[in-house]
Amino acid sequence: MTALLAFMCVLSGTLLIPAVRPFMAWAAPGNESAAHAFMALNMLGAVLAAPIVVRLTSKVRSPARLIAGLALADGVLLALLTCGLPLNLMLAIRTVQGALNVGALSVLLGAAPTGEQAGRGSRYGLLGAAMMLGVAAGAPLGALCLTLGARAPVLAGALLLLAVAAVVPRVAIERVAPSPSSWRNVPFLPMAWVFAERFAIGLFVVTFSFHARQCLGISDRRVGLLLTAFLLPFGGAVYPAGMLTDRWGAAKVAVLGLFAYGAAFLALPSASELQLLPLMLLLGLSSAAVFAAAMREAAKGANVAARIAAMSGLSSAGSLGMLLGTALAGIASAAFRAHGQPAPAAHSLIFVVGGVAQLAVATSTFALATFAPRLARSIRS
Repeated sequence: MTALLAFMCVLSGTLLIPAVRPFMAWAAPGNESAAHAFMALNMLGAVLAAPIVVRLTSKVRSPARLIAGLALADGVLLALLTCGLPLNLMLAIRTVQGALNVGALSVLLGAAPTGEQAGRGSRYGLLGAAMMLGVAAGAPLGALCLTLGARAPVLAGALLLLAVAAVVPRVAIERVAPSPSSWRNVPFLPMAWVFAERFAIGLFVVTFSFHARQCLGISDRRVGLLLTAFLLPFGGAVYPAGMLTDRWGAAKVAVLGLFAYGAAFLALPSASELQLLPLMLLLGLSSAAVFAAAMREAAKGANVAARIAAMSGLSSAGSLGMLLGTALAGIASAAFRAHGQPAPAAHSLIFVVGGVAQLAVATSTFALATFAPRLARSIRS
């Protein structure tokens, strides 16, 4: 049931992805930059959610009530966007709504029943798989909602959030015990894993579409199939990757995933059309491994407050990575065009930056896992 609620929280946002252009054409005709701001400010709100959630968790002993309140406010604000409000007010609401959505999801993940410590990788792998299913299902379901009008996906997302608010008090959610400040529980190393993985996705999504069309002459339909080949293993492999973290440990799975992810990114600039399919599959599998490892490490907290703080940190790090990756890809492409450079040069640089970021975090994690215990032992001795 917790996995279903996580799926609904994520889906409420991803339904809007195919609706951004038509919805903003209705809300702000002729203002293309408003569509970009509509998505970017939502991610900015998600980045700011972590300190808010940690603060709220220290004040509220019932996570179920907190989730219900955040989801209710999120749904109401999302529905308000369809009322023809002034653009500045809409964008302000969109920022707050991003924080509310990520806040509700973070508390839900942190307060989910965890079972024994040894099996938390598989449990959180299931939750992660539900979230990725929400990502994958957003585009087709949002496009289906668009047949009812430009505002229909937004209203559908609001209804999903209201359903979460109504159902979550009836779900088995752990209570928060009194505890000191939870900032010590924010998992900075798994946050770096998620940041690097989502930073690369932010660089990848739009850039790959342009690269495939302009450099390889691939049709839009074929590009869509290749992106699906990335998303399906990403969503499907999170659960088995979570099981692997129970056996091998989160750090090993993260390092392997990050190295494979980085290598695939470095191979993208010179890949032919035939080579893209196996690269997409490798990107999806390695991304799932990184995400599952981060979820498993964040689930190590001994109490609910610690796990909520950890999940909030992961969510904010992922949102920041997506925001910076998307912005950097746009800036790099515009700079290359302004200087008359060919499109393949810009695409290659963007892919290389994404690959190097993965390899840098993987190397740092490997070094910490290898040498930090030895250093600690030598200091104690």
